Amino acid sequence: MKYIISCLTTNFAKFSGRARRKEYWLFQLFSIPFAILIAMLSNFANFFDIDPILSYLLDIFPMLWALVLLIPSFAVAVRRLHDINRSGGWVLLSAPIYLKELLTIMHWPGQSIITAVSAIGSIALIIMMIIPGNVGENQYGPDPKALDTERDKYRSQNKQI
Repeated sequence: MKYIISCLTTNFAKFSGRARRKEYWLFQLFSIPFAILIAMLSNFANFFDIDPILSYLLDIFPMLWALVLLIPSFAVAVRRLHDINRSGGWVLLSAPIYLKELLTIMHWPGQSIITAVSAIGSIALIIMMIIPGNVGENQYGPDPKALDTERDKYRSQNKQI
């Protein structure tokens, strides 16, 4: 829980430093189910044709949720890439997804190419997020796993006193 809270507060827009796999995946585990739940509520309202004002408000919630989590999602992804000693620019592998939506609206015929590039980029990015971080300090900062281990060791010693 502390990782999720830190992503939404102290590390909200922090693109420097490193993030453990645990921090990245717990944040995803928090944000994705809520996004699905909010989308389901919105679709539920549209399906049963409830009050138009309430339906409109429920249509706005998924967009608001995405906007609220946009910056912290990119920040934790960049810090996760830093943990495996990669540049944060690799997060742009997921950018064709957004370009695809724009091109769909414009009825551009190259949508299948963008879809393929987006799928390959997303798979590559997921693989990078699964890779264990570098042990020890790298060019992006100290090892967050080692810092957590030292902090836990310090806390256990102080409890015994």
